[in-house]
Parts: sequence; structure tokens; C-alpha cells
Amino acid sequence: MPQGTSDCFRYKSLQGVGAIRLLALQPSPEQQEPLSGALVHTTLDECLDDLIGGYTALSYVWGLPDKTHSIHLGQDEVQITASLDASLRALRDRARVHLIWADALCINQDDIPERNVQVSMMGQIYWTARNTVIYLGEETEATAIILTAAQRRHTLDEQAVGTVSRLHDEVAEDYIGFNFQQDEQDEQDEKVGGPDSPVSFVESSKATDAFDAKHELSKVLRQAAQMDLLRRPWFHRVWIYQELVLSRQPWVQCGQQRVWWSDLCNLLLPVIGDSFGDSFVKDMDDVRCSFHSSGQGKLGMRGWGLRDLWEGNRPLWEILHSRRGSQATDPRDMVFGFMSLHSDRDRVMRRI
Repeated sequence: MPQGTSDCFRYKSLQGVGAIRLLALQPSPEQQEPLSGALVHTTLDECLDDLIGGYTALSYVWGLPDKTHSIHLGQDEVQITASLDASLRALRDRARVHLIWADALCINQDDIPERNVQVSMMGQIYWTARNTVIYLGEETEATAIILTAAQRRHTLDEQAVGTVSRLHDEVAEDYIGFNFQQDEQDEQDEKVGGPDSPVSFVESSKATDAFDAKHELSKVLRQAAQMDLLRRPWFHRVWIYQELVLSRQPWVQCGQQRVWWSDLCNLLLPVIGDSFGDSFVKDMDDVRCSFHSSGQGKLGMRGWGLRDLWEGNRPLWEILHSRRGSQATDPRDMVFGFMSLHSDRDRVMRRI
């Protein structure tokens, strides 16, 4: 994690069990209006008991450590990174104060004891949040097509199909290793009935028309995912694994457009497959569904640590294998980033 938040800003110490800070982000109807807000102190239990409010946990990639932007917290101007600035602007409401937990601001990064305690609570923080927003960065034509299809329950207009075809033609040469040609092979292999099918000619024609429409949609979505969405750095960072898995209501957002994680998975998982290494999306979703369908995931975390709450069903080596290629600034995060989620954590802790 980058060190420090501001040379002059002074944090008030957190007091009590489960204490956290939340950013009360002030609203603005203007996207370019300066960011402003205040840090408020609360506890996880208080947030669980709040029937009206609740907070949003932010999951994003820290990016470059240079603090080139700022946010006004009371009378103080606090320097923040470009990625946090973009994330907060994307989450800022036009008319209402938005309570947000963002680790770079809500944890005093210069206070090592506090930081260690807060990092150990991160699983509980993401579980307690009413919503989690996974901010992937700015919207592009490709991400807009995917998120729009997820919102519309798997339908696209002709303009969207044409846009993806154009983007595909423009960048295909830059994506060596992605098997775009597989689409054409799939079309030949998966035609309804096949050459030896006993299906009648009329039935086969109707089925083929339906297949062609579905296949075209699948191809468009697969290409858009290959070219853009699944290449976003968020999918390849270590800490995002537990942030997603433990979140009760995760959203995915690009620019100002946002959809439920579950809607995105329902749209993409049937079409992306694992031919170019994107099985990590299915893996994360499977683990998340396993946790939230368990008795522990439904009962909650009040008064419990994650290691007491959920044993998981996979050892650390299996999770590390499924997440191979993930990136971390500190190599130790490859272990600690998954500590809440593997079944052999007690044995692993004895060796750390």
C-alpha cells in the first residue's frame, strides 16, 4: 500500500472494538466539481444495526502512487491518487451524501498498528457493507456494450453489434494469443443438428435461425470481454479476491455505468469459457456463491472473526493455483490476501 495520505492532515484515533472510519462524500451534480466530505467514526456493529443508512465499500486498483489530486475533508485539503479520485467521482451522488469505505482514506496509512488491525478486519468490512462497488475505470465502447447487455438481460441492438465488429477489426492484430478464430470454428461445430441429424429441414431451419442470433450475441460479448473488460487490472490483483467473495451486494462499474456482479456473470460466464484463461471469473463467482449460500454467510459476522466463521472448502495451494498470475506490491500479500478464505489456515498460520 502507498504510504501516507497528507503531510498536514491529522487522523483522530479509532476507539473500541470494530471501529472504522467512513467517508461522508458530499453530493454534486457536476462531475468536475472538487471532491469534498468528512471522515466519520462508527463501528461495524452500528452499521449492521442501521436500518436506513449503510455504507458502500469501494474495491478498486490503487494504481500509480503519485498523489496528483485532492479532496477537501473539512478545512483540510488531502492529496489522493488519480485512481481514487476517479473512483470517488464515479460514486458521488448528485443530491445525497454517500457513505463510502475506501481503504486509502479511511485507514491512517502512516499508523502501522492501526493499519494492521484494519487490514485484519477487511473481510468483515466488505461483508458488513450494504453494497460493494468494483470500480474498473473509465467507460469505453466495449465495456458499455457488455454492461448494457447485462442491464437488458442479454439483448443488444444492431449498432452495438456493429461497434464490436469495428473494434474487433481495429485491434485484433494487437491481441496475439486470444483465439478470435475460435468463434468461427465454434459456429461450425455447434450448428443445431449437425450434418447427420435426423431433425427435419423446417425444424432445422428455425433452430438454426435461433442459434445464429444467439451465437452472434455470444461472439460479440466474448470479443468485447477479450478486448477490454477482462483485461482491466482489477481482475488480476490479489486483494480483490476476498473483497468480492465476502461482499453481499457487489456491483461492477465503468465510468458512470454500473450493473450487479451477478448479472454480469450470468451474461458472460456462458460465453467466455476458459479458452483464453478467463476461468478465474467463474472461480471467484463459485467461491462467492459457496460462502453466501453457507449457513455462516447468511448468519453474519457479528462478534466473529472470519477464521472462526467460515472454513472454506479449498486449501491455500488450490486457491493460489487458481489465482496464478495475480499481482501484488508485497509478495506476502499472496498469502495474507487469501487468509480468510482457505480451509487450512490454521496449519498455514503455524508456518508464518
